[in-house]
Amino acid sequence: AVQSGGQHMPTLQLPRDVMLDGPRSLADMQQGIGVDGDTGISPLQLPSWLDMSRCLKVKKFWEDHAFSLGLAWHCSLLINFSVPRLLCPLVWTHGSDTPQRAKQRYRITGENLMKWHTGNIWDPADPGFASLQSVRKIHSGVRGKMEAQQPGTKWISMYDLACVQHEFICYVSLAPQKFGVHVDESVLEDYIFFWKCVGHQLGIDDKFNLCSLGKANADKIMKEFTTSVLLPNVANPPPHFDLIAGAYIDSVNLVTFGFPLFSVRSTLALCFWGLDLACGPLSFADTCRFYYLRFLLILAAWFPFFKRWLNGASIASMKQLCGLNGLAQCPVSGARAVQCPHSLDASEAISVSSCNSLGLALLMPLPIFLGFAWLVSLALGMLLQWSLFTLVFQLAEAN
Repeated sequence: AVQSGGQHMPTLQLPRDVMLDGPRSLADMQQGIGVDGDTGISPLQLPSWLDMSRCLKVKKFWEDHAFSLGLAWHCSLLINFSVPRLLCPLVWTHGSDTPQRAKQRYRITGENLMKWHTGNIWDPADPGFASLQSVRKIHSGVRGKMEAQQPGTKWISMYDLACVQHEFICYVSLAPQKFGVHVDESVLEDYIFFWKCVGHQLGIDDKFNLCSLGKANADKIMKEFTTSVLLPNVANPPPHFDLIAGAYIDSVNLVTFGFPLFSVRSTLALCFWGLDLACGPLSFADTCRFYYLRFLLILAAWFPFFKRWLNGASIASMKQLCGLNGLAQCPVSGARAVQCPHSLDASEAISVSSCNSLGLALLMPLPIFLGFAWLVSLALGMLLQWSLFTLVFQLAEAN
């Protein structure tokens, strides 16, 4: 038995005679566009395929890769704003159209994700279970109101929720090493299984659950989704894309004390890089941002202590921003108060302030990066001068 939240939960193994159901292609998943996004199955009813110990392995995965997961989610979230079916509910709720609203919304999203990854989503006494069911109820409420005001369209459908699953596993599953996740394939398989469990607890039917049939099948569908849905929409984004994406990026930059470390263009460039695709031209500032984020990933990949530092900062900041440490502590001044003295906006409460250890961790390597970039530019300049000198000398000899 697995103990969680003071209760003993059964460890279930998958019986050999259980027949797994799930989409085998993007077309199969898209059949859920007109299907209500909740099966109505009780979260207390455990599926026959559940392997509890395998699901709970996600806690260690989170502890080992919190920073990589967060950056991968950041990329997926932004690029998926280009998908109209995923963007419309965000526009309709008006919960993400200003930096302040986006910050509050994604603070709550981060809190939910952390609870799911550190708890037991099957245990009614666990915060992860309560969090998932709260999100499920929110989906139901928004779905009902949107369909009442916009009849004829099924909102937050089975297909839409499967697309949301895509957001949270895409880069970790398709490009793990690029995002600093150097693990065996079996570990990634377990992580996909965890998201199968999350999907079930959110009310997704196994028939439309992106993760139902394992990693290889999910990867195949995600590549189809990228080619057939994501890239065409990125090339021609919906009208509200700039508003929502811009507000989101502004809210993310509050984490780095207002320093514009992130931008829409540089994040999209990182998305395309993760998918082995070429992106369009970038401004000088966005080029610097793009290579700096890759520099952070290289440091995390080659220097274990730096990766532990980024992971620890990510988890600590998440706990601070979500108020999970009781009265939050300012990492700069050490003050424990209702107001963070280093917040950009004096009206912001410390639980959502911009002052956090992740911001410090993200910016600390910046001088190293700038020094390295200066050395590279100096070397290139000297190489160019030598080439010009050689060319002039050869021309002089020829004459």
